[in-house]
Amino acid sequence: MPKQIIVVEGENVEKAIEKGLNRLGKERDETEIKILQQEQPGLFNQTSQKARVQLAADGPDLEELLEKNLRSLLDLLELGEFELEIEVEEALYRVNIQPEKNCDSLIGPQGRTLNATQYLVEQQINEVSKEPLKVILDCDNFRKKRRKDLEQKAMYYAQQVKESGESFELSPMIEAEREVIHDVVQDIEGVSSQNIGEGSRRRVELLPRGKS
Repeated sequence: MPKQIIVVEGENVEKAIEKGLNRLGKERDETEIKILQQEQPGLFNQTSQKARVQLAADGPDLEELLEKNLRSLLDLLELGEFELEIEVEEALYRVNIQPEKNCDSLIGPQGRTLNATQYLVEQQINEVSKEPLKVILDCDNFRKKRRKDLEQKAMYYAQQVKESGESFELSPMIEAEREVIHDVVQDIEGVSSQNIGEGSRRRVELLPRGKS
C-alpha cells in the first residue's frame, strides 16, 4: 500500500506530531514518525525555532495524487510538453507549470481556465485528505502579474469611488483575488470594500467609507 508522507511544524515536537496525526486522521501507532528538527528556545523562554517532524502512514501520497490528476487535466487542454514544480508548505500545495510553449491555453481570459483547473485539482485532493488543503497553480508567473494588475485596478477604482461618492462593483473573482482587492483598499482612506454575490458571481464592491 502506498505511503502518505507529510512534514509538519509545531511549537514543540509533541504539538507537531499531534498536528500531523490530525492531518492524516491516524493514531500514533499507525504512523511512522521521524523528528527532523527539535524546537530551539529563544529569548525570554520564547521559541525561536519550531520543531519539524515527518509522518508516514498507509494511504495515498497526496503530492503524487495531485500531480497525477493535474497531468490528466493538462493533457485534456493539449498544453503539450510541460514540467511541474510542486512545493508543499504545511496544508498548502504550490504548483508551477512550465510548458515548452506558452501558457495562453491554460491561463484563459483573465485566468479563468487556470482558476477552474486549480479548483478541480483542489477538489480532487480534498476528497481523500483528512483536513482542508489549498492548491495554488501558476504558469509563467501569471499570478504575480495578475496581482499587480489587480492592485492597480483596486487603486484606480477606489479613487473613483472616493471622488464620486458612489459605490462600484468589480467583476467576479476567486477568493484569492478578492483578498488582493481588500488588502489594497483597507489602506485607502475614505473607501471600504465588501464581498457580494454567491458562487461564481462572488465579487468585491467598493464603497465610500461608512456606507453599506
